[in-house]
Amino acid sequence: MRLTNSLSTVLIGQRGLLQLRYILPAVATVLFCLLQLSVTGKWTRIVPLQMHALSELVVNIPLMICGLLLLLAIVNRFWMAAFIATCVSAVAFIANGIKIRLLGSAIEPAADIHRIQDTLPYLGGLLASQRTILWMFALLILGLLAVYLDRRLPLGGREPRQRLCAGGLALLVLAAVPAVAPDLALVHLYGKAQIDWMASCAGDGVPLVYLADLREMGPRRRPAPPPGYSPERIQAISDRILEKYHPAAAAGRLPDVVVIAAEAMMDPSKLPNISHPVDWLASMHSLQRETGPYRLVSPALGGVSINADFEVLTGFSTRFIGNENASAADILERAVPNLARVLKSHGYETVAFVPTPRTLFRHEWIFKNALGFDRSMFEEEMGGHMGDIPDAETASRILKELNTPTSMPRFIYAQFERNHMPWGNKNYPDPTVIPRSSLNGAEASSFNNYIQGIYETDRVIGALANALRERERPLVLAVYGDH
Repeated sequence: MRLTNSLSTVLIGQRGLLQLRYILPAVATVLFCLLQLSVTGKWTRIVPLQMHALSELVVNIPLMICGLLLLLAIVNRFWMAAFIATCVSAVAFIANGIKIRLLGSAIEPAADIHRIQDTLPYLGGLLASQRTILWMFALLILGLLAVYLDRRLPLGGREPRQRLCAGGLALLVLAAVPAVAPDLALVHLYGKAQIDWMASCAGDGVPLVYLADLREMGPRRRPAPPPGYSPERIQAISDRILEKYHPAAAAGRLPDVVVIAAEAMMDPSKLPNISHPVDWLASMHSLQRETGPYRLVSPALGGVSINADFEVLTGFSTRFIGNENASAADILERAVPNLARVLKSHGYETVAFVPTPRTLFRHEWIFKNALGFDRSMFEEEMGGHMGDIPDAETASRILKELNTPTSMPRFIYAQFERNHMPWGNKNYPDPTVIPRSSLNGAEASSFNNYIQGIYETDRVIGALANALRERERPLVLAVYGDH
């Protein structure tokens, strides 16, 4: 009898291990899909979206399994561990939905942990909402199902030593991800996505991205004010400006206003040790001769164009952001006074043409909510991808918008993004404008394409300026290179 009971116990234990072998990956996969859905919003896009999707799945699913194993080692009941993991995933799902809806970006653990206190005034309304009640009801049902399965199909019950080994190993794997986060980009698994956090979550997988981001966790640092700053000095500057400001009455029709941010535009003639086969910025130089030259110092270097957009449209400095933040989009959480809102107060209709993904720099939320544009158009509506949409296409949309009959003056803010990096794989039809230089290989290819891109953008600006001169309505055109 004892031998029979012992044999039955061993067989039941082996059956439990066999069932766990299949059930554990299945539960991990379902929870992974739930997390992916929280950032993509579509069931058809739950698989990581980059070309290396297979390797991302191979990494993310085991990370979910390690999380479940760690919980199993703690509670020693698989279905209870699965229920806890489901609750955590549900909280992430709800939080991502709220932040994406309000701010246009998914939760970023290292940054948002410091903002929890900012959400406390809104928790009452959140908990009382119909959607939250439905979620809590669903979790209640899952909790009851977990209790039922724990009784009818118990999985777990390992010895303390086995639990310690399994839990320790799982914890070691999970802790290794933030530890090696800077090196994951070398194997094309993860790179700290300061430009498009949602794209990183969707493309690299939420479990991997969230774990790697924990490396940035630390005490919240507030940037030091610029030298010489004080509230009294700012007030004095404001008073001095207001004393000299005497708004003139509008004479005749208000002019349309067009501001163009030219991607990565600078004057190549300032570069040393190259030949000058043509004037690459002939149109810009011609406009400067008409109006006088102006120089801007861009707050962006090599990217993060949103900082330049922010400073140009608001007049505020990004020096208060601090080095630990990627851009103004990372901290902007409410409407700000800016050129679009000022012109709207004078009867202008405001339109933005932004040929980038609407999630890049949270562009959709920034232009609609923070800056207050009436309408915004992104690459999804422009039928292309950032860097591939010709500047001439954006210019034609500007002209079409201006030529549409209306009694309201228009303010148009447009980005020319054709010359966005990477430059090595672009094709331009103007090899004769390429200067002689000491570069070779991939560096020469990128530089030569960049020069041709500058030349093409300048010609589009010239053609647009000529077309705008033919309009009867007065117009103000401003062009600047964003970095």
